[in-house]
Amino acid sequence: MNTPHPYDISMKSLLKEDAAEIIPRLLPGATLLEALDVEVVRTPMRADRVFRVLYRGQPTHPRARVPGEC
Repeated sequence: MNTPHPYDISMKSLLKEDAAEIIPRLLPGATLLEALDVEVVRTPMRADRVFRVLYRGQPTHPRARVPGEC
């Protein structure tokens, strides 16, 4: 069984509650669209949660859909 990395649980808890406020501070110009609970394990990358955001008014991925748009 994997053990959490240092600060992993604290950071996840903080972002789970306040992601909409924190993400623009970490990435000025970004707007949270939604949180996606996923488990991604790819050496050397690992992610438990990803966030879809608008960055400077644009989706961060070409296929990202903005809520309310067709």
